Amino acid sequence: MLRQKVAIVFTILCVCLGSASAIAKTRMIEVKLLDMEAKKLTERTGDELYFTITEYPSKGNPKILRIPMFPLHWLSRDLNNVHNVLLWQGEIEDDSSVLLILSLLEQDLPLLGVDDHLGSAQVKIVNHKGKLTTTWGKPNFIDQPKVEQTGSNAPDYLLFGDNGEYVVKFKINVIE
Repeated sequence: MLRQKVAIVFTILCVCLGSASAIAKTRMIEVKLLDMEAKKLTERTGDELYFTITEYPSKGNPKILRIPMFPLHWLSRDLNNVHNVLLWQGEIEDDSSVLLILSLLEQDLPLLGVDDHLGSAQVKIVNHKGKLTTTWGKPNFIDQPKVEQTGSNAPDYLLFGDNGEYVVKFKINVIE
């Protein structure tokens, strides 16, 4: 009799755990730069541009990426050819999140000093039981150049750092 009760409880427990693991879903996400446009350059001869992406996962250690990788960059005069660029891709486990800081920089020659920060956007992506929510905004940096979000939830930004003006548009895709 006791064995039957233990077997029933064990079976119920296995069914419940199996159902919970079926609900939990890791999601593969990518963040893309859809378009970028220079309204006003920071340098008279043109700008050399790149993004740094700082990833703060809720589980794990932060990481920093550069797109395109050094020593490559995009020339401001060629931005009409820069579309649909993969900036970040990663898995977000169930009941976890990632905060991404997407920073546009203008590259200077190493002898001339540090690169110019043109502005940053941030997105927090949360996976709760397989359902994704995203929140776009601006990071709270002490030295953050002027940044305007062109819509309340739209991932479109105007970046005004170093006397320049750039329009950047982002998109998040779920990879099934």
